[in-house]
Amino acid sequence: SLTGPTGHVYAFEPSNINFAILRQACADLSNTHLMNFGLGSTSQELTFIQGEDELGANSRVAPTDGKQSDLTMSTISIRSSDEIINTREALPPNGIKIDTEGFELEVLNGLRSQLKDASLRFIGIEVHFKLLKERGTPNAPQDIENLLKNNGFQVAWIDSSHILATRNS
Repeated sequence: SLTGPTGHVYAFEPSNINFAILRQACADLSNTHLMNFGLGSTSQELTFIQGEDELGANSRVAPTDGKQSDLTMSTISIRSSDEIINTREALPPNGIKIDTEGFELEVLNGLRSQLKDASLRFIGIEVHFKLLKERGTPNAPQDIENLLKNNGFQVAWIDSSHILATRNS
């Protein structure tokens, strides 16, 4: 409702289980476009761990070491935001929220063209330090900050795990 009558919301969810919950929650929202795949730096298939909580909030891309074999795993599709916008499956964003349980930098890397676009005014990111370290990318928080700053965003940590990147027009 905050987007107004001409605004659009695009939601990306790679888990079939979580996607069903999302679809039900958004059933009455005509301006919400649901995509049953995740976002990343390139198009690929990845192993995914389904979160065990009711909402699947802890669902995430599996680490490459294979140590999570006791949890529910599946294969998911990942695509880059730049590709989705270039193929006109989605409109260019003016605001983005990223909560990808340790896959934050990959999502931003798939937004390289969009990060340069001045119409993209803000990005909110939940940074999962522990999961980034488990995935072998402990420097990702600093890389995220640098990528945002190098593309003209002012970066603020609004608490210990959330970044708000903004750009003036």
